[in-house]
Amino acid sequence: MANHLAIATVTEALRLRLAGAIGAEVAGADVAARRPQATDGDARSQVTIFLYRITPNAALRNEDLPTRGSDPTEVRRRPRAAVDLHYLLSFSGDEEQLVPQRMLGTSLAALHSAPGLSRAELAAASQGEPWLTESDLAEELESVHFSPGDLSLDDMSKVWSTFLQVPYRLSVAYGASVVLIEAPVATREPLPVQQGGVDAVAARQPVVDRVRPGGGDAAAGAPSELEVLGRNLRGPSTAVRFDGGDPRPVTTVTDTRIVVPAAGLPAGVHVVQVVHRVAIGVPPLPHDAVESAGVSFVLRPAVTATFEPAAGPSPDPAAGAVVVEFAPSLAAGQRVVLMLNEHLDPLPSGRTLGFHRLEPEAVPSAGATTLRFRRGTVPAGTYLVRVQVDGAESTLDLRRGGTPPSAPTPQVTLP
Repeated sequence: MANHLAIATVTEALRLRLAGAIGAEVAGADVAARRPQATDGDARSQVTIFLYRITPNAALRNEDLPTRGSDPTEVRRRPRAAVDLHYLLSFSGDEEQLVPQRMLGTSLAALHSAPGLSRAELAAASQGEPWLTESDLAEELESVHFSPGDLSLDDMSKVWSTFLQVPYRLSVAYGASVVLIEAPVATREPLPVQQGGVDAVAARQPVVDRVRPGGGDAAAGAPSELEVLGRNLRGPSTAVRFDGGDPRPVTTVTDTRIVVPAAGLPAGVHVVQVVHRVAIGVPPLPHDAVESAGVSFVLRPAVTATFEPAAGPSPDPAAGAVVVEFAPSLAAGQRVVLMLNEHLDPLPSGRTLGFHRLEPEAVPSAGATTLRFRRGTVPAGTYLVRVQVDGAESTLDLRRGGTPPSAPTPQVTLP
């Protein structure tokens, strides 16, 4: 493991190694971990170590994934970043005595003869400065190795162009790989596996074509069950999932038809999936083996409406309300709109029939079966009633059979 001080520890260890090697060749040479400055010149033998770039390590960048179990808050292993460090070593000193070139040659020899940082070097780096005493890079199993960088003349000029008003000096690029940094988060060790095994089962992909109310009557309103029609629907154990919830057991299943209870489904638009479950493991437990793609369907509400006048000795007609009962019930926060179409038989001449949209007095709560819609400016008359619940519209019974012909339903009369 290595904490957040790993990068600084590598830089300090590199500085100490170069300082020891160059000090034996050029007396009084200064090795500093900083960016080149304009004051660096021939008057003083100077080596600067500048960390100018950090890149993800291609081999280990995803080595710590996944770090979480089934519980999203449970961490099985500390997240660990794997990075490569890119350094620019620049040399300045007496050009007549070729001091920069001598220090460069000494640095190349020191890093090529022992490219890896030893535990002793990392420990010495962490103890040399007070801000590095908490570093634990010396305990990391993965060692850090240096290798010469391959910077072209164009790349080198771009790096030096970032140092404003600093003249170019003899430089070489080096890379350090790999540095691992772990986040200080709490982890949990899972229990060891006591017994391994493999379960293999043949599975067919179920396909859902459509969903209809039980019995095939699209105008049933509030069906007690739903029919799911498709192909390959029967599995070792078949269940149906609505809106991403828990799988529901079915009452009837064949390869092309499933009957499932509709209890608890509110009016509106839903998504259905057929799930094949298989008992595997020791002891055998049901697992979701294969499931169909989600298919949307509309569960239309069945409604009845009555008019409730305002209370009081002189009631305000606008304060009356149309009370609508729903089957099935509603879900919390659903968007509900009442639509009233004026109904006259025979049709009037010289004007069009009225149409009005009303909003409920309150947003529906979970399991609500009744909503009130304030009358407002809707004039007196008989109206056909339709309701939209999140895009699912109730149906009208327009059958006129019998003697005398039956009137369309549902409808409400406003006095």
